[in-house]
Amino acid sequence: MVNCGAQWETVDPKWSNSGNAKGRKVTSDLWGEFEHQLDDKGRVTVPATWRPQLAEPFFLCPGLNGNCLFILPKWRWDEIRDKLSKVTYDNEKGMALQRLFGSGCEAKLDGQGRVFIPPKLRARASIANEAILRGTFDRIEIWNPQAYRLFEESKLSQEAVQESASSLQL
Repeated sequence: MVNCGAQWETVDPKWSNSGNAKGRKVTSDLWGEFEHQLDDKGRVTVPATWRPQLAEPFFLCPGLNGNCLFILPKWRWDEIRDKLSKVTYDNEKGMALQRLFGSGCEAKLDGQGRVFIPPKLRARASIANEAILRGTFDRIEIWNPQAYRLFEESKLSQEAVQESASSLQL
């Protein structure tokens, strides 16, 4: 596993990629991959390098691909919540996203840097005893290790990565 961490920075609004900066501290630098055991109470340890970004309550919810969970720092959740609050009842795709995120919950780290994952969310992502925590810039993904390996094989193949890099002109 790679031992990478996170970085805080104060962002001038004109330089913010996400448009949320407004002069406050934000991050888009959650990096790395860690594998941890869940304890008997369904808690998993968050790497120490990521904990400062989760100092205030954050949002724990199903991931968009259905196979993982997201930990969204408060600033990122605020952005998503603002967009979802504007969805009208005739927007079926927006309503589906409201329902997906609506099954999430506010969470916080305990004194030992662990987050409790409610049973329904663990079941949804097939997380039992072990979890892979992946930093993906503006969120943390929590995966069942076997599901993540399958995802890597299908979506992160060399060919798929090259195609994605090309489409983003990287």
